[in-house]
Amino acid sequence: MSGRTALLTFSIGPVQAFIAQARRVADQWAGSALLTHLVHAAIQELPSHGASLVFPELSSDQDADGLPNRFVCRVPLERVEEVAGALDSAVRRAWQGLVAGAVKRMDEVGLKPTEAIRQQAETAFGTAWSWVAENADGAGEEGYARDAVAGGRQMAASRMLRPFAPIEELGEKCAICGERSALPDGVRANVRRAWLEAEERATGTDLAAYFRFDQGRLCLVCATKRLFPKITAETTGRPVVARFRSLVEFEPGDEAPYLALVAMDGDHMGRILGWDAERIRGGKVESFHRTLSRVLAGFANSLRSTRDASVRLDSLEPRPRLVGRQRPQLIYAGGDDVVLVCSPQDALPLARAIREHYRRCCSKLVEHLVDPSDVGKLTTSAGILLAHGKQPAGLLFRQVHRLLDEGAKRRAGRDAVAIRLAKRSGAPVEVAFRWDDDAGLLDGLEELVENLAGHRLASRQTFSLALEERVLAGMLTREDQWERWLTDRLSRGEAGPEAAAKMARLMARFFVAGKVPALRIARYLGTEVER
Repeated sequence: MSGRTALLTFSIGPVQAFIAQARRVADQWAGSALLTHLVHAAIQELPSHGASLVFPELSSDQDADGLPNRFVCRVPLERVEEVAGALDSAVRRAWQGLVAGAVKRMDEVGLKPTEAIRQQAETAFGTAWSWVAENADGAGEEGYARDAVAGGRQMAASRMLRPFAPIEELGEKCAICGERSALPDGVRANVRRAWLEAEERATGTDLAAYFRFDQGRLCLVCATKRLFPKITAETTGRPVVARFRSLVEFEPGDEAPYLALVAMDGDHMGRILGWDAERIRGGKVESFHRTLSRVLAGFANSLRSTRDASVRLDSLEPRPRLVGRQRPQLIYAGGDDVVLVCSPQDALPLARAIREHYRRCCSKLVEHLVDPSDVGKLTTSAGILLAHGKQPAGLLFRQVHRLLDEGAKRRAGRDAVAIRLAKRSGAPVEVAFRWDDDAGLLDGLEELVENLAGHRLASRQTFSLALEERVLAGMLTREDQWERWLTDRLSRGEAGPEAAAKMARLMARFFVAGKVPALRIARYLGTEVER
């Protein structure tokens, strides 16, 4: 690209709100995949405008899976606004194409939206962009490093004043988002009758999974999200329907009604992308960014099955030992972000294995760093939510991301995991651990679960000990004090003196660290998970 250039940052949003408008985990996946589809449409527009992608870097054979909602591209300076407008138009064309495809299939079952309902599609999401002139002083790689940081800051600042269209719709609301009027016209009697008829017409056809009355009464936007797998499969041939169906089939049953939602995210990624030329070998910051992008894409791709939404376990070394009834399903994997659903007892082993895999992938960046120890700053945190499967998936999605951000990152200081048990009866309990804490608490938690599952520790003992801890916390401060007290208490039960002493050594570390809620989580995972 000759002449002056600019770094243009382009994004689509809101992301979390759009994805969280979901009743089932399959709808969460559909919302995430739909946004990725729109980002891909914008990226495909770049070459025709003399622009090129800088971050993330995509290989020529990479498909649209797992793209972030934001990307940075290099464009001719004199055409930057023109290119940004073209990207916005490409996104809106792709979205309108999906809406038109959804309306066509709704017509087949008698759900023809009114003109007022069709206008819902205009405010479903928005695009935003900002740009900085690149390398104005001819500083080369150092100029790129400076300009990339300035571009990121400018984009962050611009998002503080985002315009939005207020929603004011009357009548029967969508059963998923609760904001927009339901198809076909928002009139309660008409909505109910139309969705019952739609379910009847769809029965026995390939539309049956998309027009169920008990999971219906949707607005145009949420209906388009639900129909996205079918529309995309017909136009691209990608295995999106298989992924959607495998997530639909992930349904907790009566014997095991709870699920685990796991969210993982790289720590300080914005700060790492802002490292200056002095920290990068040879000062080649753009090369480092491109390599980082390839590493993160490889990490995400290695978790993704080509057949359905199942997590690829063969990429994890050592492979975690999973005992749950259901195979883990991937909702999203892109860059340093991972969201998946699995059986509760598999969540922690799986999160630990993915964390180790992330570290191994990032270790390839050491050759680009002046100080090899900087590669240790590429860490990841996780939130694990154990909750009843009948709760709306969108509510669980918000909760697990709040757990990740506030529990693992803010309170535990990153490079950590936060676990929350939210049963339908009783108050929720939450605990957070650093992955590599000196006390070995995560290993201890898994050992506690095994002892409870193997009936080497009675579940009622963990309950009573946790209650008594509240009284003794100000009196016992050292690990040996807790150990003696626990040995005495445990030996009064079924355990003999030797077994009681061994179990007391295991449990004392949780009392010293103030992590006694872990006993409640261990009791659930060891004895209650399949009740």
